[in-house]
Amino acid sequence: MLRTARAVYLATAATLLFVAPLRAQPREGSRPPCDQTIKTGTYRVVVTAEKTAPIEALVLFERLEGCLEATFIADGSPASGMQLLSVTNGVITARLRTADGVATVTFKPTETGLTGEILQGRKSWKLEGRKTA
Repeated sequence: MLRTARAVYLATAATLLFVAPLRAQPREGSRPPCDQTIKTGTYRVVVTAEKTAPIEALVLFERLEGCLEATFIADGSPASGMQLLSVTNGVITARLRTADGVATVTFKPTETGLTGEILQGRKSWKLEGRKTA
């Protein structure tokens, strides 16, 4: 009985020792894109939806260690870093944590402005604004 318990203990310890570091590795796609085609900067945007008042916000794109990071700062709510950024044909897609859960954001930056959409379940918001810095 003692041998069996010891064998189970050793097998469990070995599994945790070798499997835990593998699980700690970042998942494919979780690293921000290091694509240099998207220019960094700050955009002042207005977020609109049907039957709601417009919300002013800032969208900040910056490079940290050579890779693109994005932050969304809306009037009256805390700043939210966007996760799982991806860039495809100049369109940025990311996940944004909101007070109601997680939303998917799509941005199309240009030299002078930014357009996009925020989708959360059945809710949809349009955003549009100009580059300020």
